[in-house]
Amino acid sequence: MNNVSRGRTEGRLFGLRTAASIAVLAGAAASVGLLLRATDRNPSQLLVVLLAIWVVSPLALFWPSIVSKRWSVPTRVTLYGVMLVVPLSCLAIYVADAIWPRTSPGPFVFIPVPPASWLFSALVVLAAALISGTRSRRADGA
Repeated sequence: MNNVSRGRTEGRLFGLRTAASIAVLAGAAASVGLLLRATDRNPSQLLVVLLAIWVVSPLALFWPSIVSKRWSVPTRVTLYGVMLVVPLSCLAIYVADAIWPRTSPGPFVFIPVPPASWLFSALVVLAAALISGTRSRRADGA
């Protein structure tokens, strides 16, 4: 890849990374707001704080975006895509819980969503890394 195309690719990745970072931050803030709405009658402030920490745990997606500078372009694009999809999906679930009457007690929906998002993120990025690594080895003639 020549320097011009590498520069264009890095510029596009920077834009995607910026959008993904904004989505993760906005998603975390909105998730906490929806959690506070769901727990407004809960007398245990400690429980609400612990749930808030749990709900913003997908912010951990920032760590791979920081260390991904040496990853292949397809893997980084996948990571940034996951960083866009996860907060939007979490918000869709939390908003649906806020709009429609629930059959589960209190903020139940806020408990399984973060680990499901971790699992989804790990599997998708790992698959992209494995596929990208296989392609690059084939291209190198290995």
